[in-house]
Amino acid sequence: KRRMNGYDVALGQIAESLKALGIGGITEALVEEVADNCRRLPSEEFFYRTTSLLSLLGSGTTDFSTLKWSPSTNGVYAFDAEVSGLDEMYTNFLRGISALNEEELAFQNIQEDLSGVDQRSGAGMRRVSFNWNEASHSLEVEEQGDWFNMQFARDLGQIIQESGTGKRLYYTPDGYQGCIFFYRTPDWAAAFQRELGFPLSVL
Repeated sequence: KRRMNGYDVALGQIAESLKALGIGGITEALVEEVADNCRRLPSEEFFYRTTSLLSLLGSGTTDFSTLKWSPSTNGVYAFDAEVSGLDEMYTNFLRGISALNEEELAFQNIQEDLSGVDQRSGAGMRRVSFNWNEASHSLEVEEQGDWFNMQFARDLGQIIQESGTGKRLYYTPDGYQGCIFFYRTPDWAAAFQRELGFPLSVL
């Protein structure tokens, strides 16, 4: 799989594997866009072509007239770890994760408290609260300037695990500074590794 000749052939195989795994939104035009973006990669860079496609599928859309962001509903959530829109960094993360399964991950009443953050130095502690599964949750995370703190994702993953849905929050870096997330079963994660050739980290 890793040494297939030609970007279109390799990306076509990746696209079909992702479709079989239930990832939506894959079109011929999107595959061609990824091929253009990846032309400088060596032909064996299967991982980067996979994450490039997943990143586009999971990045959501922005209405530039209102600057309102809407998360993807393709079964994957992806974002740049150097975040714009700092005031809603973790609110948008919860929105993106919720969109992975809007019925099972219906986070509500999300409140992001920056009163413990020094905006000039980018230091301090940020508190995020939300309601889920008829319970109130509150997470506190150390500020890292305009960078997303992965401890927040790990803490959320622990809450999800303890909920007993049988699914977990899975993660892979994109090879640069992007983050890619899934909400799936362990069997699905194992199938992903078999099909795409690299493992996902469970949070």
